[in-house]
Amino acid sequence: MKKLATLTGIGIISGIVLALFLKIIKSTTGNNVYDLLFDTSYIPVLNELSPTWLIESVFHFTTCILSIIVLYYVLRFFHMEKNFFPYFLIIGLGSGVLYFLTLFSAKTPPITDLAAWMYWVIGHALFSVTAVYLIRR
Repeated sequence: MKKLATLTGIGIISGIVLALFLKIIKSTTGNNVYDLLFDTSYIPVLNELSPTWLIESVFHFTTCILSIIVLYYVLRFFHMEKNFFPYFLIIGLGSGVLYFLTLFSAKTPPITDLAAWMYWVIGHALFSVTAVYLIRR
């Protein structure tokens, strides 16, 4: 149970790092890739709940927590739970693909926005670095 609590904390902290990075990008460049991180407008049921800001925040952090917990235990099976590369590869590739969720929303960057895609992937790389750093500690 202690390990799950630790991994939950790591997911939250890593999620904060990701959100802050994308918020800084939005503030400095005007690119709205940050909005994709929290967008639930295309998810049935979630898109009907309110307050929207709370639902979107819970969605983001739940995703962060679950991704760290699941990935940690899958990698532990292969004795790789403290290796940086698998986290970087899986989260990096996964986030690169998940960027295409922008197709389902009007308030996120266009699918052709290469800068937004790069910010998105870099932010998730920071998420990976943060998570592995904390897992190793």
